[in-house]
Amino acid sequence: MTASSTSEPHAHDDASRAGARGVGDKAPLLRSVSVFAAAVELWETAADCIVRREQLLIRLEAFERKASDPARLFEKGNATKERLLEARNRATLEEGLARLDTETASAIDIVRPRAVGRLRNRLQP
Repeated sequence: MTASSTSEPHAHDDASRAGARGVGDKAPLLRSVSVFAAAVELWETAADCIVRREQLLIRLEAFERKASDPARLFEKGNATKERLLEARNRATLEEGLARLDTETASAIDIVRPRAVGRLRNRLQP
């Protein structure tokens, strides 16, 4: 046997092993993709909660700016009805804010430990 003929079977064996490893390596890759997809979904949920909360804060701020204008007290119309409507609107906005605060905190509490734990694992030598 020549040197080239003895190296060919080894090259073929290496290629076969590489192909076999490639098939076996798909399972960890699929798990990683699945974990990544779940993490993205958690982050999107948290981000959505934050955005909705910020939008509600903007509405509440605009409402309070209008409701704190002293000129509104001197407008013609049914002042009592207007103040009751303001109180109802304020209560609705504050209830929504409390609900979104809880929802946002829960979403962040789910995301934070997982993200921090994985980051610590990657940063450790």
